[in-house]
Amino acid sequence: MQLTIYDNPENFLQRTEAGFQTAEAATGLIYGLARTLAIQPDYYGSPPFLATVGKGGDWLLAALRTPPYDMIVTINPLLSARDQAAHTEQALSVLVQGIAERQTDLSGVSGESALSGSFAAQWAARTGRQAIVERAMRVFKLVQVVQPDTPPGHFRPARGQEADRLTEWAYAFQAEALGENGPEHRVEVRKRMARFIAAEDIYVWETPRGEIVSCAAASRGTPNGRTVSLVYTPPEQRGRGYASAVVASLSRHLLGSGYAFCTLFTDLANPTSNHIYQAIGYRAVCDFTVYRFLADAQESTT
Repeated sequence: MQLTIYDNPENFLQRTEAGFQTAEAATGLIYGLARTLAIQPDYYGSPPFLATVGKGGDWLLAALRTPPYDMIVTINPLLSARDQAAHTEQALSVLVQGIAERQTDLSGVSGESALSGSFAAQWAARTGRQAIVERAMRVFKLVQVVQPDTPPGHFRPARGQEADRLTEWAYAFQAEALGENGPEHRVEVRKRMARFIAAEDIYVWETPRGEIVSCAAASRGTPNGRTVSLVYTPPEQRGRGYASAVVASLSRHLLGSGYAFCTLFTDLANPTSNHIYQAIGYRAVCDFTVYRFLADAQESTT
């Protein structure tokens, strides 16, 4: 097994893309990030970590991290189930060793549940850090929108003068949905919101009174799909159908723009969001688990 570290995101994408393309919805997170980095390596600020573990001419595992966020790991979808079973643990051992030598500040890992669980176990054994499940998530895919009951108001792109409010919503979303609320995350959120607004990639639901009450963003893309993210409704506006309306409208807009499908992630601990997305046509693809690495047992209670 050989670990390859990539300084050039284009080389990483060239190596992995054929595998990613065979399972675009399942690999959309790492694939979409890799595509963005190949075009603009500094898009996410800090230099990314990009790696594969291979045997012979094939890659078995790929890993990507854009600090300060978690490591994302995936297995090559082109591998047979037999090859995956035979080689994954050994490949993970090589990957974990290589990351431990280079990414000493790693605080978590995300990936399809079985793979991220195995990575977390090996990381804990190697580093002595406790690994705990932070979130259980599900990837959903939509190819046709089922129109929900529409609340009063309309869907539109966000405006520049709404940047401050939407940035505050994005902070709240990061903390509530992802558990990411440190100062380093807030800096990245503000930068990302500015890009979303400039590109008209964030949309809102506006009531007849002219009040914006919910938002959703068109995020990373793959050749045939686009991810819906940053779905947020302030607590005082929830339960009125605004999130369903803005997500359905954005999904329809993306399909109408030429994408074959849309994807999104849900938190399995939130039955409301899982229900509303399925009601408008999203169907489950696979489960992801996010693990948090603690320096010692004391962190789990503080």
